[in-house]
Parts: sequence; C-alpha cells; structure tokens
Amino acid sequence: MPPSQGTSWSEYGERPLELKRLVHLLGPSLRLVWRASPSETVVLLVLQALSGLALPAQVLAGKWALDEVLAAGRAGAGMESALPAVAVAVGTLTIGRLVSTASRQRQRLLPELVGQTAMTMLAAKAVALDLVALETPAFHDRLVRAQEQARFRPANLVMDLGMIVTSGVAVAGLAVVLVTVHPVLLLLLVAAMLPLWSTSISGGRAFYRHMLLNTPNRRVIGYLRGLLTIRESAKEARAFGLGPYLLEKQQRLFDRQMVELRRLIGQRLRRELLASFASSVVSAAGLMIVLWLHFSDQISIGELAAGVGALLLVVPRLGWLVEATGLLHENALFVEDFWSFLEQTPPQMATSSSEPPPPSLSKVSVNDVSFTYPESEVRALKGVSMEIARGETVALVGENGAGKTTLAKLLCRLYDPSSGTISWDGRDITSCDPDDLRGRIAVIFQDFVQYQLSARENVGFGNLGAIDDHGAVSQAARRAGAHDFLEALPDGYETMLGRIFETGHELSIGQWQKVALARAFIREAPLVIMDEPTASLDARAEYNVFETMRELFKDRAVLLISHRFSSVRMADRIYVLDDGRVVQSGNHDELIAAGGLYAELFGLQAASYSQAR
Repeated sequence: MPPSQGTSWSEYGERPLELKRLVHLLGPSLRLVWRASPSETVVLLVLQALSGLALPAQVLAGKWALDEVLAAGRAGAGMESALPAVAVAVGTLTIGRLVSTASRQRQRLLPELVGQTAMTMLAAKAVALDLVALETPAFHDRLVRAQEQARFRPANLVMDLGMIVTSGVAVAGLAVVLVTVHPVLLLLLVAAMLPLWSTSISGGRAFYRHMLLNTPNRRVIGYLRGLLTIRESAKEARAFGLGPYLLEKQQRLFDRQMVELRRLIGQRLRRELLASFASSVVSAAGLMIVLWLHFSDQISIGELAAGVGALLLVVPRLGWLVEATGLLHENALFVEDFWSFLEQTPPQMATSSSEPPPPSLSKVSVNDVSFTYPESEVRALKGVSMEIARGETVALVGENGAGKTTLAKLLCRLYDPSSGTISWDGRDITSCDPDDLRGRIAVIFQDFVQYQLSARENVGFGNLGAIDDHGAVSQAARRAGAHDFLEALPDGYETMLGRIFETGHELSIGQWQKVALARAFIREAPLVIMDEPTASLDARAEYNVFETMRELFKDRAVLLISHRFSSVRMADRIYVLDDGRVVQSGNHDELIAAGGLYAELFGLQAASYSQAR
C-alpha cells in the first residue's frame, strides 16, 4: 500500500510500528509467497511447525524418561520398567531430526520460486507502464529499488516465515513446559523477549529508510560502473582513458554512502548488545529461580531438568524468533514497496477504453498537438497539425531537436499529447486500447534495438505471429536486403547475433539496420513510421531499400523521418519542423521554390556533397 498523497516514502518508513501495522505488512508478503506455489507453501509451513513442536516434545519426553529411570531406581525395579519412556524419548529425538532435515531441504525450493515470481511480475509491469514514466528520476528510483529488492527480499521472506513458525512453535511449547514448572518463569520469558523485539524492529525500519534515501546514490554508482563494462560506452571510456576518473568518482560516492551505513550499524549493534545483555540477565534469573525451587523441595529432579533444559533451549530460539520477526518487518517493508510499484495504473490504461482502433485506415490526422516532457518546462511540440493518408508517403524534416522523433512517439501512442488530438479516420487514438493501436503500426526508430538473440527472432519480433514462419521471416529479410548475409551465418537464421552470448556473431551497423528494417517489413500494419531508416546504409543500399518501400508500402500510410534530403524527395508531402512547430509543408519542388528553411537545409546538404566531390 503506497503512502498517502503528500507523504514521502522516507516519512512512511518513519511511522512507529504497531502490531496492526505488522499484521498489515504480512498480507502482501504472504500473498506473494502463496502466488509462487501454494503447495510448497503449505508443505513448508507444516514441516516448520512440526520441527518447532519437536523441541518441547523432546524436553517433555526427556523429563518423563528421567522420572521413570529415577522411580525405577528408588523402587529397586529393573530397567525394563523405564524402557518405554526411554524409547519414546529416543523416538521423539529421531523424528525431530528427520523433520528438521526434510524442512531444511524443502526450504531451498520456495525461495527460488518466490524470487522468480517476483522478477516476472516486475518485468510484466515494466512492459505495461507508459513510456512517460521513464522520463522521471523518481520513477527510476522506485524501479531500481523494486528490481534490487525483488532479487532477494521475497526469498528472504520465506526464510523469515519459516524461522518464525519453527521458533514460534518451539518457544510456545517450551513456554508450556516452563509453566508446568512454575508460572513466574513465563513472565520472565516475556520480559527477556521485549528488549530484543523492540531493538530488532526499530533496526529493520532504520535500514529500510537508509536504503530508501540512498537509492539515487546507488543508481549513480551503478551507472558509472556500467560505463566501463557496457559495450556501447566501454570503447569510448577506454579511448579517452576515463577508467581511473570514473572508478574514483564511484568510489567516492560509495564511501559517502558507507559513512551513513556504518553509523547506522554502530547504533544497531549497541542497542542489540544492550538488549542481549538484558535478556541474558533475565534468563539467568530464571535459572536461579528453578534451582531455588528444587533445593527448597518445591519441584522434583525431573522438573528441575525440564525447567533448566527448557530455559537453555528457549533462549536461542527466542533470539531467533525475535530476529526473524525483525527481518520479516524489514523485508515486508520492501515487499510492500514492491507491491505498490506493481499496483501503479498507467495513465494511458486508466483513461483508455478497451475499444480497438477503426478496422481500416484512410487517414491519420494530427490536430493542433502540443507536448511537454515530464519535469520539463519547454514544449517539444507546439500546435502541430498534419495529415498522413493511406497510399502516400509523408516526410518530416528539420534540424536536431525540432521535435520529429517526439511526434513519431505520439503517433505510436508511447506518449499522449499535452493538448490537441491525434485521430485515425476521425477517432481520437486516446479512446483506443494502446496495445491494439500499436499492433496496427510498424515503426523503426533511429536508435533501433540490436537484440542479442537469433537472427530469426530479430526479424520476427516485428510480427510475433510469424516468428516461427521461416518463409515470412526470410521474405522480410530479402526486402530489407538482409537475407544473403543472414543466410550465410553459421546457423543461418538461428545464429545468435551480437557478442554478449556464446556463439554470437556480430554484424556491422549497416547490417543491423537492415535487420531492423526487416522487422518493419514483416509487420502487416496500415501505418508505417520510419525514423532515419537508412542512416547507416550506403548509397546503393539506401536506393534499393527505398525502391522496395515504394512497392511494399504503396497501399499504406507512411511517415518518413530523415535528415537525408535525397530520401525525402520521394515523399508525396513534406512537413518542415522548426523548434516544435510546422513552418512549411508541400512537396520537394514546391518547398524549393518557396525558399525558407527547407531550401536552406537542402542547399547546405547539396553544397557539402559538391565540396566532397
């Protein structure tokens, strides 16, 4: 459950713990464990409970056996009369060990299942969230914290719950034994638990706050380390000799974080040492009481043995119970944070209907659209209006930062306009299901992804329904000019691309771009958006691609974004963006004749080619 509006997550961690609050935290935690595997959860809890019951059963069985042996000795009877009690004691000890072993082994399964369930849920949520969320640092803080904690916190919860069940049952059973010796021993047991419990809970809450407040710092440290190890940045980091500087910078940030962590651990250690000392004093008092009761002839030697044994056994179990409760509270805070991340409702999903877009497409209209990125005061688009009709190619040109890619993202409904509308055949796309809408669009962005997977998957991702259709995949690759080099790979279309994984085969940037184009060609979509689709291709390859596009997309609506004026000349209509506004529109000849920004940019590019020759 997320904090109420106006309450920060750090303030949320500061809330004093109440029993009701702890029970409330257990809900999401148990829900996650149960979701991972109901059967394993039940089996583990039963084994943990039996393991906990074994300890007081062993103490009681030992007391009975000792009483029987002493009674047989006093009566002068043979040991046969004590054998049943001794057999029960040995049997109880054996069963306890067997149950404990089974519990320990089964406990290895559930944490793995819970961790996998948590990571899968997190990945599914990340896919569902709007792209606009990725534009805010606060979202990245929560995402990174959820990713970090989902790796081990849910698994830790299983361990905590298991320890609580085992230790709790054992402590409860041993408490019954102590009550049979003398009721005052139960009061001493409670008194020994309170300081440990308070310290453990407050320590977990403090660590949660520390992790919460240091999330941005950890993100920066991770980013700096990644610059040295991720392929895309590693080559430049080495070329410029950035290694020592980046290492020193991340170490400085880490040291700053460790100062606070050391202070926190020091405080926690002092409190736990005092609490442990106080509990030991109370436990020692309990032992003295038991001895006094025996020597004052108020309890038998068997009761003495049971009381001393119960006290000696209950103290470590009590410590484990309290520690597990504190860790459960700490882990539950993180798991609650994890659930709150999963329960976010993407704004697009919250405001959209489930209706699909119109079945056919005649025209896409952009009507007075403006857009501002989150946490920015500068509008990326300002009152843009344009149309893309079926059967025509419309081009967007303009200098860097003019808003071309932003408009493409809005057409794909990766963002929603701040004002204005985008419509398919007169229907506002914000009234359409986002996933259905995107299924009707084939898009290749200028920063296309190089999937480190098989060549078949790299092409087939454009149309998952055809990903196993070799004919469709190879046909799309042919149209993009990629078939020959993909077919020639060691395992053909099943060859892994890239160098991240074993047996991977690297492609040139131009070949990667052809593979990305094939992803667009395999998708039967009425709207095609291509953002710098030939930026990495040579002149011959670019010519061949555009010849293919003319034939392949002749019955579709095509938006082409390019800095190459040789490419946009083929467009039926060209829109010129400048500082987020449409400043000109028309075909190439009309725009050249009109002068202005298009003619200026075209002239600069033409001049650069002339000078190059």
